[in-house]
Order: sequence, then structure tokens, then C-alpha cells
Amino acid sequence: MDNEIQEKEWATYQLPDGIRSTSDQDGGTVLDVDRSRIFRANVMGVFILDCLRQGWSEPKIAADVASRYAVNQETARTDVHEFLESLKQHNLIHTAREHEDS
Repeated sequence: MDNEIQEKEWATYQLPDGIRSTSDQDGGTVLDVDRSRIFRANVMGVFILDCLRQGWSEPKIAADVASRYAVNQETARTDVHEFLESLKQHNLIHTAREHEDS
């Protein structure tokens, strides 16, 4: 129950409508159609983007990253958080609340 409550306290991120991505064995490409920008992402970055598309929270993504890539929980939390912050800085994701307010 505590995990469920904590899960709801985290922001839900969404990819704006103008974001497209492709992936291959080396990672992927993220295209910001609205701003005509292209970004590269490694395999883990593509995985995180896929999780965001499925509506996963930051803690859920970090837990899966820790399991999938055999890293400790703290490292996974830090890496996922830093990647999400980078996506936000480049306007590649926004919180559901930000989207509702605009």
C-alpha cells in the first residue's frame, strides 16, 4: 500500500505529440518535429522513452532499469532521474499537469 501511495506522488511524464523516435540495436533517434531537432539515445534511453509511452512512473522505470541492467537501485534512480531531467530541459517530455495547464 505504501508503494502505491508513493507511486501516485511522482509526476507522470508524457511525450509531446511532435516527438517521434526510432530504435535499433545501438540505441535510437528522437526527432522533435515541432522544433526540427534530432537527438540520439543509447539503448537504456530508448528503453526509458518506451516506458514513458506506457505511462510508467520514475520509480517504476528505475526499478526495472536496476533489474534489467544489473545495477544497484541508487545508481538506477540517479541515472533515470538525470535522463528525465535532460529530456525536460530539451522539451522532449512534460508532466501531465504541465500539459493540462497549457
